[in-house]
Parts: sequence; C-alpha cells; structure tokens
Amino acid sequence: MEPLFEIRYTRDEALFREFFRRTQLLSPIYIFAYLYSAHCLFNFLFYWFVTGDWSQIYLIALPCGLLGYLCYLYRRSIRITLNRDLESNGGKPIDQHLIVTDNGITGSTSTGSAEISYDRVKKVRQSRNLIILYTKAKQAFVFPKAAFTRGTAAEFLAFLKTKGIK
Repeated sequence: MEPLFEIRYTRDEALFREFFRRTQLLSPIYIFAYLYSAHCLFNFLFYWFVTGDWSQIYLIALPCGLLGYLCYLYRRSIRITLNRDLESNGGKPIDQHLIVTDNGITGSTSTGSAEISYDRVKKVRQSRNLIILYTKAKQAFVFPKAAFTRGTAAEFLAFLKTKGIK
C-alpha cells in the first residue's frame, strides 16, 4: 500500500513536555486543582483585606501543596518517559517513523513497531505543535506537525475526518 503521509522525528524532552502538557495539565483533575486554588487564594485575600488578620493563611497552604504535587507529577512523567526511551535504546533518543496508508498507521522505531487500523482509533486531539491519536486501548500515537516528510498536518487531519475520526 502506498504511503499517504510520512512522519519522522526524534522522541526528546521537548516532545514529551508538550505531550504531557496536553494530556496532563489540561486534564479535569488539574483544572479542578487550578479552580480550587484560585478559590482558596481569593478567600484568603478577601479575608486578609477585610480584617487584616493572617490567621486564615492555611487557606492557601493546601492548594499550594496540591499544585506543587501536580507539577511534580508532570515533571516526573516527562523524566520517566525520557529515561525509559534512553534505557531501551542504549542511551540515545528514539527516532520514530510513522507511515500512514489507507489501511492504517504503522509506527516503527529502533526498539520495535506497532500497527493500528482506523477502526481502533478513538479520538484525535491537537496542541500547538502536535496531533495526538488515542486508541481504544488507551495508546497514543504522536504526530509532530513540523515532522511531516510526506503530506502536511492539515491534509492529515482532513484525511482522518474522511475515515470518521474526530
């Protein structure tokens, strides 16, 4: 089958930062934490301005700890994924090669390969620099928009719509 799109890129820290920014920092639990923290900070500031009393400082301690922990988890996810890639590829970043055909998507690296048909793709999401396909098995295929060597990111998104993937 003739390739319609080809993507080549290196899985590096910048890629993982953007991927986890899209998948973690915009997840419902993080958004709840942001709103909760803003609410607590507003309550503390309001109380402090009205009374001049610092006794309610605990209102910002818990949200600050929660946000700190969530930031730690974000940075940890990046570090674990990057270290796993380096360990599995002899200390070098993994080069990814994705080929998109009418039948499906094939991804290959120096550590292995995976193939998926379009009926197993659940949804597609975008960030500023990435297109992310999620499968029904909770696997993600990452397509950096600047890494297309055959076709373009816009053409790829249009192609996915013809396959019924939104």
